Order: sequence, then C-alpha cells, then structure tokens
Amino acid sequence: GSGCRFENETGQCEDPGCRMTRSYEEVVRMEGIGKAFNGGLGERAYRDANVEYGVWTCLRDWNADEERDCLVQEHELACFRFDEGSKQFHYFGRNAELELVGEEEEE
Repeated sequence: GSGCRFENETGQCEDPGCRMTRSYEEVVRMEGIGKAFNGGLGERAYRDANVEYGVWTCLRDWNADEERDCLVQEHELACFRFDEGSKQFHYFGRNAELELVGEEEEE
C-alpha cells in the first residue's frame, strides 16, 4: 500500500503507523486523572461495512513510543475513534485540528 489510508468521510490521511493500544477501561481510568477525555461523536459518527465509530477519546502522555509514531508532542492531545467491532482505537487526528476537547477542559 501507499502507507496512507484515506477516510471516506474526512479525506484525512490516516497514518497506519499510529496506534494507541490502551484498553477502553484504561482510557476511562486516565480520564479520572485528567489525561484523557471521552465523548460521543454525534454528527461525526461513522459506520460502513468495516468499522463503526460512535465515540472518541483524546489523550496525552500515554506511551512515549506510540506518541512518537503518532507524531504528537509531549502533553499534546491525540484523538482516536473507538471501533465498536474490533474494540480498537483508530487514530482520528490531533485535538488542535479536531477541537473535540475545549481549551477550558484541557487545563
């Protein structure tokens, strides 16, 4: 492949090297200490034959190697969509661009 998978809906290039291997339960725990934020995708929800995205999570400082693969800086929020089928998180983009988490929440 070209190393680039285009999402139908956003046209964004999804970097296959970027992944986040924390479980949903771990992400919820991280939310309790202010390192993760979760929510419903609402109008951005998406489903096709292969994936079903209903919720998102944005998190920071979860794993240095994975953060580097996702090209996010220290303390920067990276966002993922949760695929209900595979129970895996797929990279969505940086919060700076997606604006899923408001600045007042981030502090």
